[in-house]
Amino acid sequence: MRPASFLLLVTPLTLARAGITPRASYADVTVSLRKDLLSDWYSDIDSDDSDIEGPNDPAGFYSCVGPMIEDYPQKNEWLSFKTMWAINEPDITLANGGDSYNTHLREAIEEISVKSKVDARLILTLVLQEVWHRSLTFWVISTANKVESSGNMSIGCTGKTDCGILQHRGSRKFDRNQPKQSITNMLIDGIYGTAPNPAPGTPYGWPGYLHLFNGFQEGLEWLGDAQFWRGNPYAAGHLYNAGSIGSENLTTMDGGVERSRYYANDMVSRLQGWNGRGEGCLKSRQCRAHGFEGRVCY
Repeated sequence: MRPASFLLLVTPLTLARAGITPRASYADVTVSLRKDLLSDWYSDIDSDDSDIEGPNDPAGFYSCVGPMIEDYPQKNEWLSFKTMWAINEPDITLANGGDSYNTHLREAIEEISVKSKVDARLILTLVLQEVWHRSLTFWVISTANKVESSGNMSIGCTGKTDCGILQHRGSRKFDRNQPKQSITNMLIDGIYGTAPNPAPGTPYGWPGYLHLFNGFQEGLEWLGDAQFWRGNPYAAGHLYNAGSIGSENLTTMDGGVERSRYYANDMVSRLQGWNGRGEGCLKSRQCRAHGFEGRVCY
């Protein structure tokens, strides 16, 4: 998610100027994806409509689609959740030093997807984006330096504010004593949002990915009146990462967050079979029309 340093400075002031009051609705688990978006962006896991095979080399795959919102693919160009999980499960296991949490994570994703109507593939993508990029990259780098990592389920916070496996503002953290419920809680916080709470930066609560995806004006007044991003999962991902969105070009950096330039393309690539490893990142530098040549890869 976005850097805490940026949001701690900007967001409270922005919210105050917009006249926003604390919103328990940010954490309302009865909310689901808008009905008019379901046919385009949601498939039930049991009736997954994708028969696309994954890439032969998930590590070396990357998609240079875009950069405009309308250029990014519909769900009929995504892999099935089953295929995505199979591609990424070995690395989820590696990041955690074993497979103890794999079933908990998969079941929690499936459960929340059914209730929220956010496609399970999108939820898995967000987990991989938010957790993998920090914890597994750290695991690989640290192992080379003979330093242990705690693994991705127990990832630390970005700053003091963005926590949990979806690195969400005010989210609950991993509890080893209650791993199943803890993983579910962290996903709930990232998808549905967090209620006003004493955690740093969350006196108003914070909208989850579902709120940003739905794009309802109420509760998101601080984002202005622009309509171009509302109802699009890639734009919602960009916004989730950067904390702002100013252009239909999703490779534009927003919020001072360099990674926001790549976030939408990373999402597409994962939905189509990238496992997040460095070879794919290096390949992304070939997306010259997007200006990715100087991207830092591990």
